[in-house]
Parts: sequence; C-alpha cells; structure tokens
Amino acid sequence: MIDDVVTAVADWKARISNIAMYSDYYAGRHRIGQFATPAFRHSYEWILLNSRENLCKAVVKGFASKMVIKGWEATTAAESKTAGKLVDELGLTRVFNLAHRESPRTGDSYVLVWPDATGADRAWPKLSSQFSVKTKPGDPDSLEWAAMLWVDAGGFGRVNLYYEDRLERYTTKGTLRAKSASVTDPIDWPTKLSSYVTYNADNQGEVIPHSYDRVPVVWFPWDADELGCHGR
Repeated sequence: MIDDVVTAVADWKARISNIAMYSDYYAGRHRIGQFATPAFRHSYEWILLNSRENLCKAVVKGFASKMVIKGWEATTAAESKTAGKLVDELGLTRVFNLAHRESPRTGDSYVLVWPDATGADRAWPKLSSQFSVKTKPGDPDSLEWAAMLWVDAGGFGRVNLYYEDRLERYTTKGTLRAKSASVTDPIDWPTKLSSYVTYNADNQGEVIPHSYDRVPVVWFPWDADELGCHGR
C-alpha cells in the first residue's frame, strides 16, 4: 500500500544520518567535528586526518567473528548433505558473513530472499542503509512488511515493499538528484503520498506475487533494547 511507502521513507530518513556516520567511521573517514571553526579546519584538518588510527574496523570484526557456522543439520544424513551442498551453491556462508559484519557496524542488517535472473531463489545480503521494516502489532518477531529503498540510474527514488504474499513496486514522480550523484541524501526523499506512483517501467508488473508465505526478509538487529526495535 502506498501509505506504507511514506511510513518506510520516514523511518529511513530518521536513521540514515547515523547509519552514514557509522559507515564513515568504519571506513576510516573520521569526522573532524561540527564545532571546529573554518580557520581551525584550514590550519589543522590535514594533521588530524593523517594522525588518525582507525580501530573501528577491528572492533566490528572482533564481534562479527564470534558468529561462526560450523555446519548444517537436518533430520537425515542425506538431507544434511543436501543442505551443505546448497549452502555452497548459494554462497550462504558469504551472505551470513556480510550480514553479521553489517549488524555491529551500523546496528542492523538484512537478508532478502528473492529469485535471481534465472528464476532460482537466492539470498541477497543488504545494508541497513537500504532497508526499513515494520513488525506485526503484538508479534515483534514477525515482519508485517519490509521496504528496500534506493535511487535508480535515472535519479528516481525507488521503493520495493515486500509483504507476506507479494511485492509492490513504487517510484517517485520526480528525480531526487542528478544521475551522476551517488551519495544518498535523506533530505531528497519526499514524505507525501502524492510524490509516489506505482512502478512498471520494465513491464514486470506493479505487483509481483510470491509463495513464500512470509515476508522474504530476515532482519538482524544488533543489541536492540527491545523486541521489534532497531539495533544500535
């Protein structure tokens, strides 16, 4: 529903600035601080940028490395062997490694299950900067919907809403930025219903049904204070 698009965008905008800051620190792009005067930045910024020691990545990897998958078990030995084979074929070890690195880095990570170009189901690791989710009222362990947000090659904002039985696709009516821009700016995204329309430019359908019988997204919040809350 288009109402859920606005809800997802508003939730995303409330979190994206912090997510960007956490990602910057992990990458070694340490911020000088908002209280430094232009004169101070002019004279000393180069010293600070070249004197930093980035321990953030080591800390994150220290926590992420605690999650080790030793094997996959099923009811029978044959099923266990099949499960192990599927893990290798689908690259699930790499998927989980990426997901469990993103969680302590920014607070949340996601894995989307969706068919690839051949129609085979695949698990796709997603960053916290790409997703917004809503849990079911009274059941914080289950998702009511999950939304993936991104800016396409034409500069339009795209929102995919995944429900228990379908995918709904939306786009902004106007472009959010020039095609050459790559940095996501939360100010660009509108929060009015009238700013969004359904998307079917590729003729795949505005609504795409699926048979997973659940929202096809796994959410990994890191150290959340309550069930159904974002990680930190």
